[in-house]
Amino acid sequence: MKLTTTATVFLAAALQSGVCLARVCPSDVYSNPQCCGLNVAGVLGVDCETPVSVIDGDAFAESCELHEKGAACCAIPVLGQGILCTPAILD
Repeated sequence: MKLTTTATVFLAAALQSGVCLARVCPSDVYSNPQCCGLNVAGVLGVDCETPVSVIDGDAFAESCELHEKGAACCAIPVLGQGILCTPAILD
């Protein structure tokens, strides 16, 4: 029972945070894929949300464009804002 509860908690956390199958963000400080409405001078991403899934760079960009947002990689996503954002790696 304890193992089932633990597995369920980890699975729910993984599903809530989205599925990332591609490396669209660097593995350093800018490691959080975000869809942002505006990127102010590479410092602040405004109106950001975590994409549901990131299969590859093109799918990530298309997913963001559906919501009229740009694909970005942010250091710290907080309350719909991305702190220290850079463009995503789209190949």
